[in-house]
Amino acid sequence: MGWMEDMSYADLFRHMEERRLSVLDADVHGGESLATVAARCWEALDEVLAVTEGPLIAVMHGYAIHALVEWRFGHEFGLARIGNGDVVEIWVEGDEVTGPPAHYPLA
Repeated sequence: MGWMEDMSYADLFRHMEERRLSVLDADVHGGESLATVAARCWEALDEVLAVTEGPLIAVMHGYAIHALVEWRFGHEFGLARIGNGDVVEIWVEGDEVTGPPAHYPLA
């Protein structure tokens, strides 16, 4: 655990704004990079998709969703826009996304 373990999201966003960062930086904030989180999430989803027919519902934290959508599918929502509890709908055929992700905020 790094120094962020007691930091609120508000503190984190303020810290990012002060440093003009648009994404979490593992070197600055500690933890995993966006690409590392996205690769790990995609690997897990890919394993499940290989043995699943039909729709798949995956439950993830907002940062993991942000990482996956931005890194894997190239759509920028912005970290502050995807919250825990939000729904992001992604349609995938094989290894390709078939359209832009749809974002349904919890609140």
